[in-house]
Amino acid sequence: MNYLVGIQKSKFDNTYSARFPDLIDCKCEGITINETLVRARRYLNAHLNHLVSQGKAPPRKKPIQQHLLNNEYKNAFWVFVEIETTPILNKNVIESVSIPLEVVNTMDDHIDQNGRRVGRNEFIVDAIEQRLRETH
Repeated sequence: MNYLVGIQKSKFDNTYSARFPDLIDCKCEGITINETLVRARRYLNAHLNHLVSQGKAPPRKKPIQQHLLNNEYKNAFWVFVEIETTPILNKNVIESVSIPLEVVNTMDDHIDQNGRRVGRNEFIVDAIEQRLRETH
């Protein structure tokens, strides 16, 4: 699953901060952008594990357009951080569906072209979640 993170350079020193606008109190800092992103993924994983351990579901993600209007992030650049949520949430329903071969090939090509390291299941779940957000 992809989570949006806003990265901002500190006004006071040469550090960077990362904040997930959909996850209150999920933030971290790093000396370099790369270090900040590595820490952001680690903090995201810990934050989601903490929510689940308290019996809470992760909050619904809002569209990026909504976050772009937030003045708290006006100097931020945006990155999607990928995280495998299956081990965290562990509440999957196995559903068998038939997908035309042409659609599967197109999906695989899309995954390969975008350099994403996700499998078909996560790609399909992301597409379904996006479609549900668009219709609600």
